[in-house]
Amino acid sequence: MWGRKVIGLAELFDNSPVAKGLSRLDDGTVIAANAAYLRLFHVERDQIIGKRPDEVGIHTAAGRREEIFARVRAGEAVEGDEVRMTTSEGALEILIWTLGAELDGVKVAMTTFVDVTERNRDRRRALETEERLRQVTDNLQEVIWLTDPENTEIFYISPVYERVFGRSCAGLYADARDWLAAVHPEDRDRMSRFSLGPDDPRKTEQYRVVLPGGRIREVEVSIVPVRDAGGKLIRIAGVALDITERVALEEQLRQTQKLESLGLLAGGVAHDFNNVLAVINSNIALLGESVAKGTLEQELVEEIETAVTRATGLTRQLLAFSRKQVVEPVILDLNTAVKDTRKMLRRMIGDDIVITTSLENELAAVKIDPGYLVQVLMNLAVNARDAMPRGGSFALTTRNVGRDVLLEITDSGTGMPPEVVRRAFEPFFTTKSVGRGTGLGLSVVLGIIQQAGGRIEIESELGSGTTFRIYLPATDQPVDRACNVTRIASSGNERILIVDDDPFVRASAGRSLRARGYAVLEARDAQDALARLREHPDIKLLLTDVMMPGTDGCQLAALARAEHPGLKVLFTSGYTDEALTHHGLRPADGSFLEKPYPPHVLAGRVRQIIDGNAKLV
Repeated sequence: MWGRKVIGLAELFDNSPVAKGLSRLDDGTVIAANAAYLRLFHVERDQIIGKRPDEVGIHTAAGRREEIFARVRAGEAVEGDEVRMTTSEGALEILIWTLGAELDGVKVAMTTFVDVTERNRDRRRALETEERLRQVTDNLQEVIWLTDPENTEIFYISPVYERVFGRSCAGLYADARDWLAAVHPEDRDRMSRFSLGPDDPRKTEQYRVVLPGGRIREVEVSIVPVRDAGGKLIRIAGVALDITERVALEEQLRQTQKLESLGLLAGGVAHDFNNVLAVINSNIALLGESVAKGTLEQELVEEIETAVTRATGLTRQLLAFSRKQVVEPVILDLNTAVKDTRKMLRRMIGDDIVITTSLENELAAVKIDPGYLVQVLMNLAVNARDAMPRGGSFALTTRNVGRDVLLEITDSGTGMPPEVVRRAFEPFFTTKSVGRGTGLGLSVVLGIIQQAGGRIEIESELGSGTTFRIYLPATDQPVDRACNVTRIASSGNERILIVDDDPFVRASAGRSLRARGYAVLEARDAQDALARLREHPDIKLLLTDVMMPGTDGCQLAALARAEHPGLKVLFTSGYTDEALTHHGLRPADGSFLEKPYPPHVLAGRVRQIIDGNAKLV
């Protein structure tokens, strides 16, 4: 019976799929090794029995075998220690279990060897892959995370989460719903229900995150399912991207498209309105020349002129906004411009506001469109007036500042809070009540100053008034004195042909020039004009609108000059950008007059061109 048991244990030992060996504890020689042992260490049985493993090329990492045997001699069981061993075929990583025993009076160590070389290699590969993936995810701008299907446990969250959400990763690992505390209150309820349905391949949502300092981020989040081989949902992977800048750019694009559409509308309205103003301007100027000084009629005429000037400013704003206004920069003396404008500003802002000026002597010249400069002063004066409903002071100061000329405009009004100052130059932004402001004034001022190569600053506090500082580049070029002369000799007896598709504009312009001695003919279009030119070859000047149905003013001028080479031409329009670009016309040539124009300006320009004092196109 005992023999049968011994034989059974020997067979069990030898046939075990796990490598096993018996070694003497005194000298370490091997007394038994099963077949799996021989295969694992690449030795024959007769090579290893009675010898130490290192004698046949089986080596254990320095000192480990002796350490393990010492522990076994001390009565300790060694369980699952990992040791590194080498054979003739290479290195192995082995887990060992060793127990002490006594066999036929000899103390032995019975050891089980499990080869974990491949397992460890696979584990290291997985760890390396995981580390590389972690390095990638840690350096991405997107927040990446992995959670259980119920969103109750976070397995991984990339560090960028802390920057985007302003909360700690540790807090999220402790509570998988900690991120909701950062979601904007208006979006929180919606996002608390954000999850994948059983058949959803992907789900995307956009919401806002409020950072600890109050700054708001726009975030786009997408979640996808992670399934096992059988299709069971085992994880949810998510990506959150900070899209704040993208949202801002999209909003800017929408605003730009909206402004472009409004610009087209504004330009068209301003063009038509300029024609109306041209008629009013011309007729009221003629009326003003015939009324007695100091009468009620003169006062009414001046009020109408002031209203026309303000209306002209509005059309200038619309044209500047739509980029349809002609820019005619000249070299001018800023001090003279301020003095010339002061009377108009006085009528505009009222007698309860004191206007003062402090103008530096020897002020450098600047280059800017005089009409635009007047518009800047008018807009800032209107803002100041509205900020001082009970009166106050309005001061204009000039001085040289380095290579710039400073125009400083200060009022003693109500001032503006910081949030209003930040948005002051935005198109259509206004704090005025409905009907009191368009929100275009300061945005147009900014555009004019930037177009002139300058910059503008605001300093304002509630209750302490507002100061605008306009810096324009100084120039050494001589001042164009003509740009400050408002009335010049403008009468004559030459024959002039006026061409405009608006009969009221033709009539008012003709009336103005006839009053100054000119012989005036009128034509409604290019065909009518060419016929008049053939009938009256003594016509000295063609005064034509640029934008007309059919043959436009530039084409008419070319046809007329082909038949009358010496003909002088003066173009006029309130909406000329397309014509100037298409036909190569340049206002600097001196042959363009912008609508609406006062009669004396029209007459002066006509005289200049007839006399050859303005360069012709």
